[in-house]
Amino acid sequence: MPDQRDVDLLLDRTLSTVRGERARSDRRRGSVVVTGAVVLCASALVSGVALGRTAAAPHVPLVLEGTTTGGVHVTAVVTPAEGWVRLAATVDGVPDGERCRLVVTTRTGQRHVAGNWVASPEGARGDTALAGAALVDVADLGAVSVVTVDGRVLVSTTG
Repeated sequence: MPDQRDVDLLLDRTLSTVRGERARSDRRRGSVVVTGAVVLCASALVSGVALGRTAAAPHVPLVLEGTTTGGVHVTAVVTPAEGWVRLAATVDGVPDGERCRLVVTTRTGQRHVAGNWVASPEGARGDTALAGAALVDVADLGAVSVVTVDGRVLVSTTG
């Protein structure tokens, strides 16, 4: 009959071998899962970049200007987006305290307010910078205007 120490040694070796094989199997399974996740993420990233490039056509900004004989001037940079426009405008020559609106008018005459402000003394002597947006497709853009709250058009551009 085998000695108890021999049996314990054999059992220890067997258990050690089983544990080692199980650890290698777990590492392989983990490597496969990690590799699969990396491939999936890379595929999603590449697809997103490709989709973004095809969906986002370059939008060329338009620069529109208008000046009145009274000295009111507007320069509007209109950046097209999908069905709407962003505006970055500078206005000067508006009398101090005048309550104004930056208005985008479509070719059919619809008006969209893109921003509001009250002219300051500095704005009457220099540029007032404004930013806004309007739900107007750039193809429908007729004009950008500075209009008082009581409806007087101070200056207008043409699209």
